[in-house]
Amino acid sequence: MRVIIILLTVLALATTASANFTVDDYVRLMNDKETKDDMAMYVLGAGNGLLWANFDLQYRKERMLFCIPMGLSLNVDDFISILNKKIKHSGSLGLDVKSMYIGSQILYGLQRTFPCKKTQNKGR
Repeated sequence: MRVIIILLTVLALATTASANFTVDDYVRLMNDKETKDDMAMYVLGAGNGLLWANFDLQYRKERMLFCIPMGLSLNVDDFISILNKKIKHSGSLGLDVKSMYIGSQILYGLQRTFPCKKTQNKGR
């Protein structure tokens, strides 16, 4: 219980102190059975935030960040899979992934997984 309170405090401070979880934090917390579910919810929240931002861009007929096929719904497992693949890909390029922020890795993972075609780049 104490770990959950500490993690929730860290999450609350993340928004006010501009702190972000790095890949190193993510791997450590996902490998701890007491914090795994909390980190998964953080990933889900970050992924959903990016979806809402993308939907807003689509609504305003502006260039979208990524283009998810119509009718496809992403869940926490999807976001974790996308994030893990992106971390692995970045590491295969020789990049120091440990210090990268997971929010940016989720975004880049979504862009890599669901790239926009030229006909899709300004809303639908």
